[in-house]
Amino acid sequence: SMTEIGRGAWEAGRRQSKDQCMSHSVEEGIYMQLGNCRDGALQRAASPAFPPGYQPPSKRCEMNVPPAAEPRCDVECGPGEFLTADAGGGVCAPCRPGTFSIGQGVVLDRWSKMPPQLTAKCFSLDYDAYYNNPGGDHWVEGVNCGTWETAPDGDFLVSGDNKGLDWVESFLILHLRFFRPGEIWFTYQVDAEELADGLVFRIDNENQALDPAGYTVASQQPDRRTATFAVPEGWHAFKWIYIKDFSQTAEPDIARIFEIGYNGTDRALPECQPCRAGATSEEGSSVCGVCPGGEVFNQTAGRCTPCEDGTYALQGMVACKPKVPCTEEDYEPVFSQCDDQLRRTKSFRWREPVICDTEAGGGSLPAPPEGV
Repeated sequence: SMTEIGRGAWEAGRRQSKDQCMSHSVEEGIYMQLGNCRDGALQRAASPAFPPGYQPPSKRCEMNVPPAAEPRCDVECGPGEFLTADAGGGVCAPCRPGTFSIGQGVVLDRWSKMPPQLTAKCFSLDYDAYYNNPGGDHWVEGVNCGTWETAPDGDFLVSGDNKGLDWVESFLILHLRFFRPGEIWFTYQVDAEELADGLVFRIDNENQALDPAGYTVASQQPDRRTATFAVPEGWHAFKWIYIKDFSQTAEPDIARIFEIGYNGTDRALPECQPCRAGATSEEGSSVCGVCPGGEVFNQTAGRCTPCEDGTYALQGMVACKPKVPCTEEDYEPVFSQCDDQLRRTKSFRWREPVICDTEAGGGSLPAPPEGV
């Protein structure tokens, strides 16, 4: 009967609603994520990835997972692209706004936590054991030494607190396989005792020259410097080592790394990297830039958007800040060329960039004096 048919449809609908494990909005955020190619593998495995913060239920239930194409491991994508696994995938797609890809490698420049690719260890010399048996190995791990760690603000890696310590080696280690000849580069600063302490970089246990003069220990590098090295095909070990001898501490005894990048390690990236805070990119970008002054990056819109009235942002700032009333610290004098009577005219202008509220009470520029 129609009643039985209706009851059957209702029961089926109820079972379907009970078996459904997530809302449609969550299902729409599911995407297929590709894994890395292992030795001898012909295809990349694809698995569902859920929206950030969502934990799928442990019970068995129905979910509308998008079909996936598992692309071959020999598919290559270029800069500004990633390898998609969505329906009809297995092809390179442009990076979305706010993300980037260098093509066949990775850039590490977000240091809120230690990236899983990197391992940090430190060692100190056991003096007593050394003097009793100079021929043995007397380096002790994790005692009287500081390891590489992330800075509190997440802007860089720092070599650890080794000030005032003697005979210390602090290691930052990275193992990579290059499927073709590639490069590795990093941006660093060092402030250490000249020709005694400093940063050493090794590829496969061979020290590399860190400056044009050929020195393998960088002790005084106050400005940021980027060093780049060619890497042949195959497996390689990269080590950044902050070394400290027995002499007294004369400098802050510190090394900083702001960025580590490498290419030639993967034919195609399964996803693009997000731009760091304060930076942005357009679709299909291989690098990220910063928003100009007066604008900040809007994650929802995927582009730089102007600050609201009464707020400001300097280039690269993450958020707009409210303007405060201008003071005498916010303007400066300007002098004209000398006239026929060898007199100059003095006036005032706001210091650039203008980040104070020029329309608030008392915020006007002083009147020019009569003569100078």
